[in-house]
Amino acid sequence: MTGSATLSPCHLVTLSSFQGELVRQQPTRARKGFPTHILVFLAPAVLIYTIFMIYPLLDSLRLSLFAGSGPQAGSFTGLNNYRLLLSDAQWSPRFWGALRNNVVFFAIHMLVQNPLGLLLALLLSARVLRGRAIYRTLLFAPTTLSVVIVGFVWQLLLSPLWGIVAGFLKLIGLGRAFQPWLGLESTALPTLSLISVWQFVGIPMMLFLTALLAIPDELTEAARVDGASAWDTFWRIKFPLILPAVGIVSVLTVVGNFNAFDLIYATKGALAGPNFATDLLGTLFYRTFFGFQLQPGNPAMGATVAMMIFLILLAGLLLYLFVWQRRVSTDELQPHRPAMELARTLPQSRTSAVRRIAGRLAPHAVLLLYTLVATLPVLLIFVNSFKTRSAIFGTPYQLPSPASFDLSGYHTVFAQSDFVRYFGNSLIVTLAAMALILATGAMAAFALAEYPFRGNTLVGLYMALGIMIPIRLGTVSILQLIVSLGLANTLWALVLVYAAQGLPLAIFILSQFMRQVPRDLKDAARVDGASEYRVFWLVVPLVRPAIATVAVFIMIPIWNDLWFPLILAPNERVWTVTLGAQQFLGQFVSDWNAVLAALTLAMVPILALYAIFSRQLIRGLTSGAIK
Repeated sequence: MTGSATLSPCHLVTLSSFQGELVRQQPTRARKGFPTHILVFLAPAVLIYTIFMIYPLLDSLRLSLFAGSGPQAGSFTGLNNYRLLLSDAQWSPRFWGALRNNVVFFAIHMLVQNPLGLLLALLLSARVLRGRAIYRTLLFAPTTLSVVIVGFVWQLLLSPLWGIVAGFLKLIGLGRAFQPWLGLESTALPTLSLISVWQFVGIPMMLFLTALLAIPDELTEAARVDGASAWDTFWRIKFPLILPAVGIVSVLTVVGNFNAFDLIYATKGALAGPNFATDLLGTLFYRTFFGFQLQPGNPAMGATVAMMIFLILLAGLLLYLFVWQRRVSTDELQPHRPAMELARTLPQSRTSAVRRIAGRLAPHAVLLLYTLVATLPVLLIFVNSFKTRSAIFGTPYQLPSPASFDLSGYHTVFAQSDFVRYFGNSLIVTLAAMALILATGAMAAFALAEYPFRGNTLVGLYMALGIMIPIRLGTVSILQLIVSLGLANTLWALVLVYAAQGLPLAIFILSQFMRQVPRDLKDAARVDGASEYRVFWLVVPLVRPAIATVAVFIMIPIWNDLWFPLILAPNERVWTVTLGAQQFLGQFVSDWNAVLAALTLAMVPILALYAIFSRQLIRGLTSGAIK
C-alpha cells in the first residue's frame, strides 16, 4: 500500500499485534533518570483511564465479596455472593435463566450474523463489482443507529396495529405465518436476536472484507487461471487466510452479546418480558443493582453479576488466545506458500458464458436485496413521520401527498419535550469527550511510539486491555465514584466516563500511525533545538487521517449510548438525545405521529454525520490487513 499508513479494526483488536507492535522500539539517545516529558505525555490518559475504568472494575470485584452495599453496610463474606447467585433459590433461577437466554442470543449471532456478514463481504470483494462503495455505505448504515431507536423502529414494524410486516408477508403468500412475535415467550428472544443481527451485521461484514481485500491477487489469479471454481477458491484459499478475522469476529461477538442491554430494555423494559423470556445478563445486572418495582436494589449482588459477566468474557478471550491463535499461528507465519500450493491442486472447472454472466449479476441481486432490507425500515419511519394518522395506516409505503402531508407529530414532540436541549446535551458530551480523548490519547500514543522507556510494553498492554473489557462492568463503582465527586446528574460525569472508555482504542490507533512518521523529521527538529513538546506538535499534523478515523470511531457509540445517561445523568435537564427519545417514546407510545417524528429526529443527526464522514469511516475500517 502507498500513501498515509492506515489500520483496520481487525488489526486493532488482535492481541498478538499488540505485543508485536509494542515490543518494536526505536533507538533513541540515552537519558539519565526518567524524563519528565514522558510523564507529562502519559499522565493525563493513564489517570483518566485508571480512575474511571480500571479502579471501578477492581472495586466492583471487591464489592462482590461483601454483603449488603459494601464494607460500610455489611461484612466480608468472601465468595458467598457467588454461591447465592449460582445456587440460592432466590437468585439462581433468574441468573441461570438469563445465562441460558444469553447463550441463545449469542448463538443466533454466531450462526446468522457472522455467516451473513461473510457472505456480504465475499460479494463486496468481487474484483469487477461496480458500486462497491455505495453498497457498503448503505449496508453499514444501521450500525450507526442507536440500539434504543432500532428497538422502537422494529416494534412499530412488527406491530399488528400498523401491519407493515404482516402486510408484506400477506403480499408474498405467507400471511398465515405472521404472529405477534415480540409478545410470545417462545419467539420474543429469537426475534430480538434477529433485530440485533439486522443492525450489527455491518461490523463482521467490514472485518471480513478487510481480510479478503488483503489476500494477494496472485493467489486467486493462480486458481482462476487453473480453472478452479469460486467455491473451491474460497474454501481452500481464501478461508484459511481469513481465519484470524474469524477469531476476531467471534471474540467481538462474545463481548457484544454478553454485554447486551439497550435493545432488551428499550423494547421489553427492565423485566425483559414476557415472563423474563428475553432476560439477559445485562438486564439482570441492571435490575439487581438498581432494583425494580418491589425488588430492592442490591449493589453487592449487582457487582457479583458484573463479575460473572467478566469471567465469561475472560473465558472467551483466553479461548481465543490459547486455542484459536495457536491454530492459526502457523498459517500466519507463512500464509502465501500453502495457498499457492493449494491453488495448483484445485480441480479445474470450465464455466460457460451464461454462467459467467450469472456470476456477475448474482452479487448485485443479493446486495440489492439486502440493501433494501437494511434501509427500508428507516425509510418507512422517515416517510410516515410526515403523514396524517390515516395515511400512516392506510398507505404506509407511499410518499406523502398534499392531502396526507402532516407535521402534527413534530409539533407534539417540540411542544411536549425539549428535544433541542437533548440534542445540545448530546452534542456537548460528544464533542467534549472527543476532544479529551484525542488530546490525551495523542500525547500518550506519542510517548509509547517514540520513547523506549522501561515499562513501555507494560503500559501499552495495560491501556490496550480496555479495548476488550467493557467499562459497563464497573458501573456499580463508577456510580459511587461519580456521586462521591459530586458529578451525579452532570454532563461532566458522562464526558469523563466516555473518555476512559475511548482512550484505549484511540491510543492504539494513534500509536500505530505515529510509528510511521519518518524519524529523520523528528531528529532534524531536535537538532534545530526543538523541545520534545515541540516535536509532538510537529508530528500531530502528520497523523491527521488517524485522528479523523479515531474521531469517527468514538463519536458513534458516545452519541448513541443509553446505559450511562440512564444511570449517571437521569435528571431531565441533562438527558441526551437517546435517553430523551426513550423517555418520550414511552410516554407517547399511542400517538403514532409523535412516535414516528421522535424516531426521525433521533435518527437524522447521526445518519447525517455518518453520510458526511462515511468515506473516512469506511476507509478506516477496510484499510490495512490482519497480520
